[in-house]
Amino acid sequence: DALEHYQKSLSFWQQIQAQSDVMFKDTLTAQQFQEREGVLLFYVGLCYCRKADLQPAQNHANWQEAKTYLQKCVSIFQHADRQDLVAKFISQLGQVLRRLCAWQELEILAQNALVIYQNLSQVQGVSLDIQFAQHYGFLAEVALHRQQWQAAKQSAEKALQTLERSLISKPKYQALYLLLLARSQRSLGHLNLAA
Repeated sequence: DALEHYQKSLSFWQQIQAQSDVMFKDTLTAQQFQEREGVLLFYVGLCYCRKADLQPAQNHANWQEAKTYLQKCVSIFQHADRQDLVAKFISQLGQVLRRLCAWQELEILAQNALVIYQNLSQVQGVSLDIQFAQHYGFLAEVALHRQQWQAAKQSAEKALQTLERSLISKPKYQALYLLLLARSQRSLGHLNLAA
């Protein structure tokens, strides 16, 4: 039901944006229309993520749908020059790419996200440690998949170090980064460190 309602809302805002004589045109800017569309695309993507979790038989198709909607979401925010919103929503796309094992796309996304976070941190003075850590974790997973053990180790260590600076405790993420670090250590032959 949620997916149906979000899609109806998305269609509504897209139709209004296409029309020139609608009453909302006087009160909302083009950027505000884009922002509404981007947020709705995000929630449609989230619905497909949930469907993928609940329907294992259609798992891949639902992850692909989620990817499509989340990519559109991020693209709209980039086009609207809303890097703050790109930063807010890009991690979910990374999670979907991870589930799809789309390693090259995930690597590019993570590298781009790190640049966005760095720029936002410098300009707005906002702490984005958890987001930084998450994307270093993505890079560690990509490196593990490619059997680039040293790069995986370095990215996992950066994820852990960045997460330690965060004022918010995220044990779920810490456990994942420790696992990635252990896998890289084991593959490097450092069995005592991996344990």
